[in-house]
Parts: sequence; structure tokens; C-alpha cells
Amino acid sequence: MKVSRSALLICLIIFGAPASRLNAIPLPGWFAGCIASGTGCQPLPAGTYDVASTLTVSASVTIQGASTNPYDTILKRAPELGINSAIMVVYASGVTIKNLTFDGNRFYSEFNCVGQDNQFDLHMANTAGTNDVQNVYLFSAPGTALNVHGHTRVYNSWISNAHYTGMHLYETSYALWNTVNNSGTGGITVWGFANELYGNTLTGNRLEMPDNSGGPQITLWQGATSALVHQNVLDGLFWQTSVGGYANGCPMPINQVQTVGGIEINNEFNLTNQSHKIYNNMIKRHSGTGILLHSTAGITIAGTDPLCPACNKLSVTDNNFNGLWSPATTTNLTLGDVRIFGNRQYSVNLQNAPASTTAACLEPNDGAYLLAGVLTTYPSATNVGCP
Repeated sequence: MKVSRSALLICLIIFGAPASRLNAIPLPGWFAGCIASGTGCQPLPAGTYDVASTLTVSASVTIQGASTNPYDTILKRAPELGINSAIMVVYASGVTIKNLTFDGNRFYSEFNCVGQDNQFDLHMANTAGTNDVQNVYLFSAPGTALNVHGHTRVYNSWISNAHYTGMHLYETSYALWNTVNNSGTGGITVWGFANELYGNTLTGNRLEMPDNSGGPQITLWQGATSALVHQNVLDGLFWQTSVGGYANGCPMPINQVQTVGGIEINNEFNLTNQSHKIYNNMIKRHSGTGILLHSTAGITIAGTDPLCPACNKLSVTDNNFNGLWSPATTTNLTLGDVRIFGNRQYSVNLQNAPASTTAACLEPNDGAYLLAGVLTTYPSATNVGCP
């Protein structure tokens, strides 16, 4: 019988590791030499390893578990490690980490609900070469699960139940075909230049934050430029916190309407051209807005992905606030053949943000308005139903 990822994760969180893994074992003697100098490396045998001091990778090595099932080999944050230190830090180039699980152990009583965004389980430091994180599971981080600096590719991996953010991306890094769900404040935050997010599924992130704080499922933050965000699926599950409620054991003190939800793009550094490309993403069922723009400049949002023109067009739909909202001055906004419809308020709500559009499908919403603001070239026949 095949068991789903979600079922396995729930068992690990609620019931702990299987009985055969309850007794953590020490890392093999060769492992220290492997990560320090690249000598004697081999797959880690199956088991759960308590990590009491940060594992520092200084050599170009492959660190891998016993099989293609990441749950067979688990690196677990021991109480002695605390929450200020990472389970593993990578300083070298040419490193591959695959077929492993990182257990942040956040539900250990002293860790839960106190971690911060700058506390990581796996930290890929800035390097000149390329590193890979492949088929890795990171769950129950007390802070942020994965911090990725330049030239790292994260793919076919799964991040769940981090108290803060699932993943940070910096400087020419890639997140491809990953799953990020149930993170406390947000799913993926992007910093720096030329990062790519492709084919990821983000579900129910912002699980633990009051609705007036934290981030959305994907954030393009402050100085970030030239990000390519395409063919991702963002499903908010209509999550909304409640007064006196709890999520993952953490109290939720505030209940108010969530204004962020799917993708948020910031420009607090007042860049004149951010050059972000947002192509063909499904953004649905958020208790706030599908796409939120904060004083942005040079953003393109389209339904057709130039890298896959024949792909089925996805939509910004069924969100409880606006489909696309710019509450402040936004310049050089281009809407291509994006499909925005069926949201609870505006399809596009532009305040001091003139934009140009070509063949956008902006269908009237549920008893509200089609459009606020001004589109400089708005086709008159686009409100007749989205193809």
C-alpha cells in the first residue's frame, strides 16, 4: 500500500518516529571527515541521528541518506543544539544533499512558538559554485526551515510546519517542483537577483500568524530584482485565524481580515525597475488578496509562460479580497493575457497605478466590481467570460 507524504508527516508530528527509530544513534565516525575534507563519504545508514552541534560542510561532497525514501535517514535537532544554531551549514561549492530528512524538533516543549525567521535548520551559505538540495524533507523547524544563498538549486523537496518561513531564496537560486505547506508566516521569501520559482505547490502557509502580520505564500522582498515566478500553484485553503485559537500549539491573539495571501511584491528600496516576471500561476482560495503590489516598478504579470506557450493557462481566482491589488503608487505594470476572475471584491484594484494590458481576462466578480483604477489600454471585450 502506498502511503501519501501528508499521512507520513502527520504520523511523524503527532506520534513521533516509528518505534525502531525512537532511540537516536550517533553519526558514523567517518562522517566528520566526509563533510570537512570530502574523504570517506558514503550514504548515511538508515536511522535517526540526534544533532547536538552544527554539522559544517566545508568540502565538495554528496551527503545522502540510505535510500530514495528521505524518511529512512533523519537528522534531528537535539535539545542541546537549541534553536539559534542550524542543524547543517554548507560553506563549500559542489555540494549535493539528497534523500535526507531534517527534523527541526520544534514540538520539543522549549522550542515551540519561540523561534525566529533568522534561525534555520539547513543553511546553504553564499558560494561561487552550484549546490543542490534534492529530494529532502524539512519539517517542524522552530524558525525557518531552509535558507538558500547564491547558486543553489532546491528541487523535488518538501517543507512543512516551520514556525516561521518555509524557505528563503537569495542571489541566483532556484526552487523547482517543491511542496511547501503549513509554514507559520509564509511559504517562500525571495531576496536578491535573478531567482526562479517554477512548478512549486504552496498550500496553507501563514498558518500561525495573526492576520495583520507575517507574509503571504510567496514574497518578492525589498531589493529583489529579476525574479521569474511561473507555473506555481498557491492554494490558501481560506485559512483565517481566530481570537483565542491555536495553531500548532501557538496562540493566535488577533482576528481580522487578511490582506495578503498569494504573492506579495515589495519595493521599499524604491527601485526604478524590479523586472519581475509573474507567468501562469494558479492563485486561489486565500482569505486575502491573490497578488499584492507595494509601490512596485516594472512588473509583468501574464497568463502565458514564454518558456511553455502551450501550457494550460492558470488563474487568479476565488480569493476573498481582490484578485490583484495595488494600494500605493505602482509604475510600469504590464498585464498580459492573465486570467483574473471570481474573486470576492475587485478583479484588479489599482490605486495610483496605471497599467497597460493586452488581452487580459478580467471577469466581473461576485457581486462587486470589475475594475478600480485605470488601465491605459483596456480591451473592451474582455469582461465576457474567461476562456
